[in-house]
Amino acid sequence: MAVNQENPYDIHFYYSPGSEKAALEVRDQLKAQFGWLRFEEPEGKPSAPHTLPNWEADFKNSPNHHQNFGEVLRWLMLNRRGHSVIVHPHTGNELKDHTDYALWLGEKVPLDLSSLK
Repeated sequence: MAVNQENPYDIHFYYSPGSEKAALEVRDQLKAQFGWLRFEEPEGKPSAPHTLPNWEADFKNSPNHHQNFGEVLRWLMLNRRGHSVIVHPHTGNELKDHTDYALWLGEKVPLDLSSLK
């Protein structure tokens, strides 16, 4: 299975209403550290398949996907402040991307897989 070379990976950083401020601080720090990451605006509510609010970033603008993946992953390991994070590839199979191919930092968050193909 190949990873999409234009936008190979997504990051979803989960938070609860009580931890939103800390989660957005981590987002700002990640932006400052890796300015090439592309960030979606947080919606503040769950969005399928995600069952908790989260902010999202992707690697679309990464100058070197393989090197940058490791750098971002190391940074998240050390700076996630106890939040759960899923990092998954884009292979064209959303179900497998969010299950079999996903990498979790922290506790796994239940996903609503019914919307994925």
